[in-house]
Amino acid sequence: MRDIDKGEIEALVGYKEYLKMYHRTKDEFIGLTTSNGIEIKDVSIHLTTRIFGHMWHENNPKVLRGVTIEKIKETLINKYTKIGTEKKNKYGPTQSFRFGSVETRINVDTRKVVQANPNDKNSRKR
Repeated sequence: MRDIDKGEIEALVGYKEYLKMYHRTKDEFIGLTTSNGIEIKDVSIHLTTRIFGHMWHENNPKVLRGVTIEKIKETLINKYTKIGTEKKNKYGPTQSFRFGSVETRINVDTRKVVQANPNDKNSRKR
């Protein structure tokens, strides 16, 4: 799997487990409405990678702990979530949602949850 080769998830995460989590993620998020009224239409494969997180790898030498589905969901729907301004990149305009220790990004055109990251000083280690 490409994400293992890039060091974004552990080799111990098997392909079946990865697909199972991807489908669970789709079930949990598609149809959900964010606190600012965006109805989620899809999730990225990359989001699944971020849920698992990763440990040190020669191709990606930093530790990034995973983010739970529950925390991502809370970030998207909580009325106290800090919602960022839209930013354009090569994939289209995205908007960030920050709450507690999680930051989540949505592509506002496709309404796809793109990624989620731990957003506290203890979640990322170099």
